Amino acid sequence: MIANKETHMALVITEDIKSITELKRNTNSVIDQVQKTKRPVVLTVNGKAKAVLLDAKEYEKISSAFQMLKARSYKLAYATTILAMIPISMCPFPKLVCGVWALVSLSKPLVKRGFQENDQKEMNVHAD
Repeated sequence: MIANKETHMALVITEDIKSITELKRNTNSVIDQVQKTKRPVVLTVNGKAKAVLLDAKEYEKISSAFQMLKARSYKLAYATTILAMIPISMCPFPKLVCGVWALVSLSKPLVKRGFQENDQKEMNVHAD
């Protein structure tokens, strides 16, 4: 399966679930797959999922998005939104629409207040 920008995180069961033994035997191949497809690989032990292998850049994107969702950093959320809108793909329109929506959402007083309240909570936790 060829990955594209719109479906790169969708798991393909027949390709993206591998045993730890297979990872040990074919480490470079599995890492190449993760980097090329941008999809995670689920690693199993005795048939049970134990870990997930992600491309480093995909992990950074997910981590930044998660921090934004947790209202960790208004500046990070704003900067990430701007960077996400940069037209580097053949089809930048969906990114632009999502980016504009995110900027509009970030500019709302309720959202800004949520970030400020969370920052205050973080400061109180570290002060104790």
